[in-house]
Amino acid sequence: MKILVLSNLYPPVSPGVGEWRCQAVTEALQLRGHEVRVLTSNFGISRGERGDQVERRLLLNGAFGQPAVTEFKALRALEIHNQQVLREAVRDFAPELFFVWSLRGLSKGLIFTLNQLRRPVVYDVADDWMITDLRRDPWFKWWNSEKLPLTERVRRHALELTGERVRLDELAPTRPGAATVRLPELFDVDPATPLKPGALDVFPFARMYFCSEYLRRTVGEAGLRVDMAAIIRPGVATELFFADPRPTAQPTRRLLICTPLVRESGVLTALAALKEVCAGGLKLQLTVCGKGASEHIAQLRSYVVEHRLPVEFVNHGPRSRDLIHCFRDADVFLHTEEWPEPCVITPLEAMASGQAVIGSTAGGGAEIFRHRKNALAYAPGNVAELAECLRAVTLIPGLRRAIADVGQTEVIARYNEITSADQIENFLKESLALWQAE
Repeated sequence: MKILVLSNLYPPVSPGVGEWRCQAVTEALQLRGHEVRVLTSNFGISRGERGDQVERRLLLNGAFGQPAVTEFKALRALEIHNQQVLREAVRDFAPELFFVWSLRGLSKGLIFTLNQLRRPVVYDVADDWMITDLRRDPWFKWWNSEKLPLTERVRRHALELTGERVRLDELAPTRPGAATVRLPELFDVDPATPLKPGALDVFPFARMYFCSEYLRRTVGEAGLRVDMAAIIRPGVATELFFADPRPTAQPTRRLLICTPLVRESGVLTALAALKEVCAGGLKLQLTVCGKGASEHIAQLRSYVVEHRLPVEFVNHGPRSRDLIHCFRDADVFLHTEEWPEPCVITPLEAMASGQAVIGSTAGGGAEIFRHRKNALAYAPGNVAELAECLRAVTLIPGLRRAIADVGQTEVIARYNEITSADQIENFLKESLALWQAE
């Protein structure tokens, strides 16, 4: 297949883990004989660039530290630019299928253009952009909200009277179709407000799969019909991370957290739990790997100093492969997230490395962690429960090795990169076949 991948970000100029997953899937498809080209933003570079396999020419708007464009003329120029870049990529590459990843910060009018280009479109959904970003799109909001300032409403009315909106719909779609005038039910309410089932069906997301049941359910509750959407779990490079679990006789001493250091990461909860168990006599050491908000890092360091906790902070980037040596040095991995993280990957890599995992059940974690089976699980933010898990994994003979063995076996069998790539490739092939049969 000739596949055009569309993503807001793409390595190596990328701030997060999700984009590395996009690259891993892209490369897996190429190794399987598919011709794949990536169209992404110019994030991290001074100007757009074209390459044989990656084209970085799309413009972000108000995301990842980029300035928000809301003034009409500048917004129109940005939207038309992104649409032209997409059409040029399609003209030059002639893909058989569009494979769309996160559109956070990108023009949502691209959704309608992709649908108009009469090729199958598949969406990989691994973050909440369909919930938090879609209804905040400034271009759609300008055309479809009833609550614009008076001067903007007058300007919009003039553009509609002169037929300019119809002409713009050809260049940068402003609505699902000519029959739609406004969509206040989507753009005049708080984006956090749940919508009726099917309210977002004006957006043509016919073929999509989610990284977790949690995310599929959450997007469905936000107004999109998802009953026919598949679940394809993220894959882990198990052969890269594999190491034998620690022997039972080896005492539990070293704990590890790898996460962005922000308030919702739950690291402060882990420090409080560590303080509690150390006061009870346990001899544990914690390594915290990650970058983050300077104010929160200062708060964490201050807490460590105040309570004289055995904690080391290590700076590392978003690439999971950078963590291999951290995994090898630890006895237990702590997944402490307190936000509903939809795509849980790092704990799976820890499991593949033979680590026993203690995990918060926030978001997608609840689908992975089975208490005292493949991990120890606790309610997010619950210091007492986490402290009890630390005592159990340290003091109960054989428990650490037992959950490490089960966790590693499950990850190798269910979450390895080959299995995930197989499922994605089959989903893409099926999407193309269904489209061709219509």
